[in-house]
Amino acid sequence: MEHVLLGVLPLGLAAAVSPVMLTEQTVLMAGRGGRRRSWAYAVGALLVAAAYVAALVALGRSVSLPALPRLDGAADVLIGLVLLAIAAAVQRWPRRAPRPRKQPAHQHGAGGAFAFGVFSMVTDVTSLALVAAAAKDVAAAGLGGGTTVLLASFLVLLVALPAWLPPALAAAAPGPAARALRAVEGTVRRHSRRIAVVLTAAAGTYLVLRGLLRVVTG
Repeated sequence: MEHVLLGVLPLGLAAAVSPVMLTEQTVLMAGRGGRRRSWAYAVGALLVAAAYVAALVALGRSVSLPALPRLDGAADVLIGLVLLAIAAAVQRWPRRAPRPRKQPAHQHGAGGAFAFGVFSMVTDVTSLALVAAAAKDVAAAGLGGGTTVLLASFLVLLVALPAWLPPALAAAAPGPAARALRAVEGTVRRHSRRIAVVLTAAAGTYLVLRGLLRVVTG
């Protein structure tokens, strides 16, 4: 289990770096009823992440990836190339002037915030690609059902970290958490493109190299 965890942890943490989701949570938490809206947003994101990871792990176990190392390696290469393409697209995307932060009308209620959390996770292509690689590792490990569920749950919590951690911190320590989140969110907003490009390109390169090694030695 330890070797699988060491492979899942960096991919999950990279997937958790989502400037958009962090900014959205910071906006949702502002004003009256912010805590309720932020938790609804977190639940929406967590449900999507859980369904996605569960489907990928079930698919990986059904095709017996541990017995098909070449297929496992080819999947690594494919996901790595997708990540490199995303990194190149983000780098070349025209820069836009920063817009003032505001809370759209459809996010005011808990139901709207829940739907917005679902939408944000579904459209976070970079995070979903990284999660696919990590979930594939969990499926390919050939571990018992309980251990697989434990690792998959850990991966879900990692990828949805920017959705559930802000309201959790705010509940534990409202004043310090709010100040810390504003500082982190401001830094992430200023360097969001650089962070996304570096992390995505690094993860893509790692997966391509690992996949080629598995194909050659498999």
